[in-house]
Amino acid sequence: MVLKVLVDAFNQLQGTKTTYSRAGGGVGSILLIKFSNRTSIMIWRYWEIFQNGKLLALEADDTTPITGKVAVAARKLEGKKVITAELFEEYNFMLTFEDNLVLKMFTEIDNVDDFPNWDYADEDSDLDFEITNLCEVKIEKYSGGDIEV
Repeated sequence: MVLKVLVDAFNQLQGTKTTYSRAGGGVGSILLIKFSNRTSIMIWRYWEIFQNGKLLALEADDTTPITGKVAVAARKLEGKKVITAELFEEYNFMLTFEDNLVLKMFTEIDNVDDFPNWDYADEDSDLDFEITNLCEVKIEKYSGGDIEV
């Protein structure tokens, strides 16, 4: 049930455009993407960006502001339309954008650091989906507080 709610939420990204995409610099490899439908994704852990099948950057690359591989690859997503949003394996998602750009978001269990894997927020539905460091889905109201699904 929870996975279906998450997949349905991600499917709403299809046809939207990114309005903001940044990583690197002071935030390290944390990737923040905002979309035209008032949703956003923040990824704390492992991610990859490809174009035409070539790896442009992954979270462990150079995070130098503006010129580092992470910053340059993140900015390439800005202004691009989402073509598909797909689940591949449990809680791993792939977004395909115009211009043959692909973002893969991966999950991993981490019993040491409590940073989430990634978070998907939807201002209009007032929902916030967090994939925790233990690969569990936590659904909250966007403004704070747990809800039951």
